[in-house]
Amino acid sequence: MMKSSIKVASTQKPLTAKAAFMLACIMMMENKDSGDDTTQIVRALHCAISCPDWQAASAAWELRESPEDCLQLLKGTMNREQSNCAIANLTEIALAAGVLSDESRILLHQINDVLEPMPGLLDQAIFIIGCKNNRDALTSTGNDALHQGHSGSDGPLGVYH
Repeated sequence: MMKSSIKVASTQKPLTAKAAFMLACIMMMENKDSGDDTTQIVRALHCAISCPDWQAASAAWELRESPEDCLQLLKGTMNREQSNCAIANLTEIALAAGVLSDESRILLHQINDVLEPMPGLLDQAIFIIGCKNNRDALTSTGNDALHQGHSGSDGPLGVYH
């Protein structure tokens, strides 16, 4: 039986900023390959699975068909500072395995468009967190091949263009 997004949307209470962040984490987690490391997800949630915000986020996820259905619930839930922090944490989750999949990149950009963080933050976060997760800063060699991905632009990860 298909869930009715219209009915669910009309009965869903607005999410707090924390609940919206947790819902976005669930969206990223569900979008990842099953073998990916989930340490960043657990850290991002700050062990808050028993709080009312987690319950609201979990319920919102259960009532939706896909991550895209949840995007409308995130709109207007966070101020700029909260959005910046959320995008950085979600990028960390997406890059937990060291590589940003096309699916995760698309979802990150969709969430970014809804949360409206500082302009350019997502591309910077992808670049910086990608470097942090994939390079040994103390050596002159690193895994530069992993940093040659693109975020829909011509520069490396869309940062320096």
